[in-house]
Amino acid sequence: TRRKWGRGGRGKASSRGTMSLAWMLPSTVNRRPPPVVTKTEPKQFYASERTFLTWMNMSVTIGSIGSSLVAITVKDQSHYGQSVTYLAAAFTLLSIIYILYAVQVHFWRRRLIRRKREGNYDDPYGPMALAVTLVLIYSTVFSLGISKLVANKSITTVIVGA
Repeated sequence: TRRKWGRGGRGKASSRGTMSLAWMLPSTVNRRPPPVVTKTEPKQFYASERTFLTWMNMSVTIGSIGSSLVAITVKDQSHYGQSVTYLAAAFTLLSIIYILYAVQVHFWRRRLIRRKREGNYDDPYGPMALAVTLVLIYSTVFSLGISKLVANKSITTVIVGA
């Protein structure tokens, strides 16, 4: 049988035996595709919760470092003690910021998973910011410790052996 070109189905032979060109028309070209519904598996929720708990663990670690520094320098009223107290306050503030960030990212991911949206669930900026923060924290604590050792001349006696 010979097919005729007409307004049948979308690119397929219609019941009348005609072929459609509706897919070439501008009104159908700009149509949005139907939303993709993905299957939600429990492991996605668990992965999101594990990530949230890991962020909380790091926040508690940073807060603990700040609290420890305050406890160590409570009686030290020198310039070094004040510097460490300010540093400890900064650690505590960073800890609170990371807790709020972790809660926001967790709820964002949970909302995407519940709505079954296909998309990118990763967080490109948070882990890098956390890594940079940890490097700055530990290098600052190390440099303050070295400066106190040099100020007390303890490091020169250890190096020289006098």
